[in-house]
Amino acid sequence: MRDLEGMIITSTTGQNYLLTEKVDKQGSQGVVYEESTGKFIIKLYRKGNEYQNRNRLNKLEWLSKQSYPDQFIKPLDIFTEPYIGYAMEKVIDHVSLNKLLVPAKDMSLSQWYNEETGGLRRRLFLAYKIAMQFALLHESNRAYCDISGNNILVNRDPGIASICMIDIDNIYIPGGDSGNILGTSRYMAPEIVNKQMQPDIFTDDYSLAVIIFELLRCGHPYVGDMIEDGTIEQQEQAYRGFYPYVDEEDSPNTSTQMLPADVVFTTKLADLFYKTFVKGKENRVARATAREFAYEVH
Repeated sequence: MRDLEGMIITSTTGQNYLLTEKVDKQGSQGVVYEESTGKFIIKLYRKGNEYQNRNRLNKLEWLSKQSYPDQFIKPLDIFTEPYIGYAMEKVIDHVSLNKLLVPAKDMSLSQWYNEETGGLRRRLFLAYKIAMQFALLHESNRAYCDISGNNILVNRDPGIASICMIDIDNIYIPGGDSGNILGTSRYMAPEIVNKQMQPDIFTDDYSLAVIIFELLRCGHPYVGDMIEDGTIEQQEQAYRGFYPYVDEEDSPNTSTQMLPADVVFTTKLADLFYKTFVKGKENRVARATAREFAYEVH
């Protein structure tokens, strides 16, 4: 997709938007721009074939008419030419949840976790808000498909626990057309990585559990010391479920590099993660639900 800075793009409602700088968030689907008023973000898809373009437009039109849990940022205006895409409200003073998942290298873990990012109390409250939003979405029989730190925004102020969910075009009804969005490899359920299933509510539950686990412990549930010190191939295998859960009994894959479970988990919360990452690795219906996580971290 060519550089569109300075282009005026017109929506289906006749509203003009002057594209300014490109947002530092570009994936295989397309590109995201700021616009001149500072009130909106514009997401435009790369051109596909006629079938793909029609499906994208139909989905956007459908999404724009739906209701969502209150922290989801929905499409406000749709574009058809020269690219298919949509405008959404710009979220102010929020940053990617990734800022809370990967420890800063220029300070101690304790300073970063407790002072820079708000500590365990804030993280538990953020986990509650995130889990409840997805619980409400799932109860309307819709799956998000790509739960990751990229698509969840949190307030940059460590004293505030507000969240927003973006890229709402990932949402679809299970059994429908996923638009080729399968997720982000680190958070994808093993059956998705292994190309056995399409995304649905059960794969969302898995991805959500990984996000909450990382938010609280700053590590991946299948990436223990043997994987951290291993190869890229071993890490990818861990995401595919080839290695045991780090807290599984007699696991050779334990971790000394993430925060200990007994410091940040209650017994019941530890049980929910065990359900998801041991019992639920292959038995999808055994996974803890979004609402179960919401109740436990609240």
